[in-house]
Amino acid sequence: MNTTPTPSPLRLSGVERAAVLLLGLPPEHMGRVMELLNEDEIRSISRTMSRLGRVDPAVIEAVCTDFMGRLAGGNAIIGSHETTERLLRAALSGRDELVDSIMQEVRGPTTTGTWERVTTVDAKVLAAYLANEHPQVAAVVLSQLFADYAAQVLAALPPDAASDIMVRLLELGTVNRDILDDVERALRNDLGMDLGQDKKKNAHGYMADLIARVDGDTEARLLGALETSAPEHAAQVRKNMFTFADLVKISKTAVQALLQECDKSRLAMGLKLSDDATRQVFLQNMSERQAKMFREELESGGAPKKAEVEAAQKEIVLLAKALSAAGLISLEPEEAPAAETAAAA
Repeated sequence: MNTTPTPSPLRLSGVERAAVLLLGLPPEHMGRVMELLNEDEIRSISRTMSRLGRVDPAVIEAVCTDFMGRLAGGNAIIGSHETTERLLRAALSGRDELVDSIMQEVRGPTTTGTWERVTTVDAKVLAAYLANEHPQVAAVVLSQLFADYAAQVLAALPPDAASDIMVRLLELGTVNRDILDDVERALRNDLGMDLGQDKKKNAHGYMADLIARVDGDTEARLLGALETSAPEHAAQVRKNMFTFADLVKISKTAVQALLQECDKSRLAMGLKLSDDATRQVFLQNMSERQAKMFREELESGGAPKKAEVEAAQKEIVLLAKALSAAGLISLEPEEAPAAETAAAA
């Protein structure tokens, strides 16, 4: 059974959060969700569920707070081949051929070689390895990795190589099985690993997610390199990026839900260098007592370092995106009331 610890909830990709959510649901509820997914989505989520390993309660809480009632005892859920197959059999009753096909794809030729083993290699080591490979090979490898680890590798690549690989990653379609097998063999020989395929459907959204996970200076460097080499891709990536500044545009309901889940001290750190209007978006959605305590948190301590503020902001943004992926909040900008729209016109 796979017992690899799952990453922090702030570091999970969308499909990983969906897999955690489904693993926490009773089979009958999971079945209702599965009925709304197409076959490709079921395969992608099933592959991810099978390799999640142990999912701690803290991770589950960040993905979906209503799990905590059932998991208050501190029990973890286990993502494994066995769990995945059992849930699929219950959820896809009468579709045994599909379940068999999915599980065969999930297990692959062996049950021990999977893409997550790549993440046991230091990101800088893998970056050095990929820098000496053809950029198309590097793009294929990055397309198969968990977003947080792929972002670390991308950040560690030389600027020219990173720019070339980003463009190729954005233009990468579904990877041919034969090509992926060749890449797998090369990595198995060079790094002693076995790998399996995972698709990234929205290339610009995936790239935006990668860039959102690095520090501010690296983010600016990567976007600058992409704008120089492929401005049309850079524009699309920017459209898919969700930043801390965008939080002021979401609905009051979404802000309130985010406030229930986030660490207030980290939010305060993220707002240290923000203007009063931005702070008010959050303060106005707190109780009077909470707002008083939060103001004290904002005013405490000396002037923070920019890097500290940016790190806190990224944590809050990743939490917001996790809540959005779980369907708990919407990150869409709140529409202005009709009267305001008319006045603006």
